[in-house]
Amino acid sequence: MRRLCVVLLLVMAIFATGSAFSQERFTETVGGEGGDQYQLRCPKGARLSGVTGLASAWIVRLGPVCDDGSRPGLAGGTAGRPKSASCPQGSFVSKMWVITLRNDAHLVDRLAMECVAFNDRKNITAEITFDTPEGGRDTTVADIKKAVGTVLLGPLNVLTMPRRTTVRAGTLYCGSDDIVGIQGKAGASLDSLGLICGSASTTATSSARPVKTIGKRNVIDSSSTVLAKRCTQGYVWREAFGGDTVCVLPETRDAVRADNAATSDRIDSARAPNCLTGFVWREAKPGDIVCVTPRMREQVRADNAAAASRVAN
Repeated sequence: MRRLCVVLLLVMAIFATGSAFSQERFTETVGGEGGDQYQLRCPKGARLSGVTGLASAWIVRLGPVCDDGSRPGLAGGTAGRPKSASCPQGSFVSKMWVITLRNDAHLVDRLAMECVAFNDRKNITAEITFDTPEGGRDTTVADIKKAVGTVLLGPLNVLTMPRRTTVRAGTLYCGSDDIVGIQGKAGASLDSLGLICGSASTTATSSARPVKTIGKRNVIDSSSTVLAKRCTQGYVWREAFGGDTVCVLPETRDAVRADNAATSDRIDSARAPNCLTGFVWREAKPGDIVCVTPRMREQVRADNAAAASRVAN
């Protein structure tokens, strides 16, 4: 009887482990065979909303930007210029087009991303590029998509990264799953790039305001029923990252938006993602490494401490 119980417990453990792994899948990778493997995941419940890193004549270093404002890490070398590309507020990455260099190494050359709204995957809010400042070619989304062609690379029914990379250009996507991270190989440069596919919890983004697309402008739908809370008169949502509803003064929100836009210029390329001298990580929440002035970080801490007192009843 004891032996039977032990066997049953082992079977249950294996099944539970398999179920956990089955929630995450990998796509094939685009690029070359060099470098060491990396896996960079967004925190539980978060989706990929952009990328950040370093670029020269090709992509040198890359890491995910998640819709909760976190940046889980970077893979690749340290020689290049800081660069970031992120989806508009209220949207996340649903597709990625990747092309490689035309040489034997097949390093990742450049990429473009499709962004869709939280509340409607069919609503494409933007198409953005992470191009290379010294490349001078294929810098538009249309050019990158043309170079990729019709090669589609969806999630595989495997629990680990594909062992071999043979694809030199392709469209990476996760189907009905969410893009929750990136994976591939990297050394002195980004050798290859693929996606980690999974299911992000809806609770992480339930307080984010959905985006409506009007022409090429993105506007917030303030009539949505998913609004988490309202601020007292004179205060507005800070929106430092997706779902940030801390109530602050309007001028503070303007400063936060300016900091988000300028963060790539404030990263020390030799010590990324560390900031240049005179700047510090904002830390509006764990994992928030946007570079701001020390005074702004103190403001963020004060606003976080006062958050509850600024919510309308």
